[in-house]
Amino acid sequence: MKSPCNRTAQEPLTVAQTSAALFIAFALLQIGCSTAPMPRPAPPATEATAVRSSSTPLQNERPGLGTAWGEQRDSRVESTSFVRASRTRPLAVNKLFYNDDTGASAMLAGRDFRKKSGPLTTDDRLVRIGLQHPSGDYLPSYQSGDDRIFVGKPGQRYTIVAENLSSSRLEFVISVDGLDVMDGKPGAYTKRGYVIDTGEKLRVAGFRNSSSSVAAFRFSSVQNSYAKKRHGDARNVGVIGVAVFHEQGTHPEKWTSRERQRRMNANPFPEASRFATPPPAND
Repeated sequence: MKSPCNRTAQEPLTVAQTSAALFIAFALLQIGCSTAPMPRPAPPATEATAVRSSSTPLQNERPGLGTAWGEQRDSRVESTSFVRASRTRPLAVNKLFYNDDTGASAMLAGRDFRKKSGPLTTDDRLVRIGLQHPSGDYLPSYQSGDDRIFVGKPGQRYTIVAENLSSSRLEFVISVDGLDVMDGKPGAYTKRGYVIDTGEKLRVAGFRNSSSSVAAFRFSSVQNSYAKKRHGDARNVGVIGVAVFHEQGTHPEKWTSRERQRRMNANPFPEASRFATPPPAND
């Protein structure tokens, strides 16, 4: 695959994974042009090996879940045109947490929370995001303030599902455990992302290792996570980031909590008086 050489525009790729038209966008942010190498595959993680390694942790191993480099799964992409309104400033940034039952309980200790089902609709009403089991059901989760924590099990495969609720196309740059899902390197706003049409859903099933396949996301121990095995750095395990960019020339709806509250507090009679007053005199 050739990397695009335009320095100011973006030349994304399309994904034919569901009935929705899905895309991958290239962020052309560097001087010159080079082809980025695909991430080095880690040993495939089967459900049996992932469970066994998690059940026999090393003495100094961190508890809780990470995400391993799983088996290869089909996921084809094609290119499309998408120019960001701002190449480095997202319209919105959202994050999800995940852990096992024990880890989620520890994260929620001392906090008010409630059990939730289904995906998270973001405060700005731009997107809906969640983690889905292969069966199609969303993983169980807890809501505590602005934080959503999804609960998984070692060896379990999962998919990130993102839905575009806005009135225009959006580009989604996604990271898992601090690693970009496209190239497996540390996540950044400057990375290319998936482009989703309004009202459509994106399903990201793994780290992309070619234009036609991904390495499945599988919950694992922290020690066996892709972040630890590939980069030797597991400090960001347990978090999934979604940075949303809008297209140049578009103005997606952005209903923040502040704007919604201003609407609810609008006064229909701000200056009640007995009679109308004349307009100001003309100069």
